[in-house]
Amino acid sequence: MLTGDNTTTPFAKLCFFDKVLGCPSQNRISVTIAKLGNILGCTLMKSSIVKRSVVIDGHKTSVTLEDPFWRSLKEIAHRQGATMSKMVAEIDKARQQGNLSSAIRLFVLDWVRTQLLTNPAHWHLRAQEARQLAQKLDDPEARAAKLKMADRYARLAVRAMDGVTSSAEDSAVS
Repeated sequence: MLTGDNTTTPFAKLCFFDKVLGCPSQNRISVTIAKLGNILGCTLMKSSIVKRSVVIDGHKTSVTLEDPFWRSLKEIAHRQGATMSKMVAEIDKARQQGNLSSAIRLFVLDWVRTQLLTNPAHWHLRAQEARQLAQKLDDPEARAAKLKMADRYARLAVRAMDGVTSSAEDSAVS
């Protein structure tokens, strides 16, 4: 149950913050979830929805997306030397089902994931974090498992540096 008023419910309370670093006041929202006396609070950014017109196969159509997706799509198009309309047209042709806005979001998500998974620095960092966590573990079996995971991450970093895509087994580690 979410409420926008000042009453406290046993499960959740939705309220707006005045102060969040680097966040304009119209984009601030804080969600506080309380259940059985445990309180978890986090601050989220509200996304502005932007409607833009694009030309697909000579026809003008409008697409509504959150601004971060538009910015990401623009960056992807720039990196690939394409226009936004060309990118949207390619996404439109490739989509199997669903609406165009959803297809664009999934395209951007897939592109970002691919960039992350092929970045050696990402895997080196994951390996380092796993090793540090392993040092803190008292259980020898848990420590060995965490070190094995660190070794997998290190191998993925080497593969990413070599430009070799990882196998499904290694990808499942993340």
